[in-house]
Amino acid sequence: MIQDVDTLVEYLKRRFEVDKIFLVGHSWGARLGLYSVQRHPENYIAYVGVGQELAAYEGELLSYQYTLDKAKEQNNVKAINDLEESGPPQSGGFK
Repeated sequence: MIQDVDTLVEYLKRRFEVDKIFLVGHSWGARLGLYSVQRHPENYIAYVGVGQELAAYEGELLSYQYTLDKAKEQNNVKAINDLEESGPPQSGGFK
């Protein structure tokens, strides 16, 4: 994904005949924007992050637990088994 951002930035710089651009990233795109600015700060006049995710791992953990609780509440055996097999996220990822 980050390579896609880099490719698009190079296209925009050529298309508008500029050396640097403004970048706005929203939600998950805010993370991509940060990575891109870190990798190639020379491409940007400014960066604005909107609706950035905070505590992503904690959010994933809460989502997992909520989903498992709902599956148990509805006695959804397949969902319970699938969720318990994958387990909660570890360091921001799943098995």
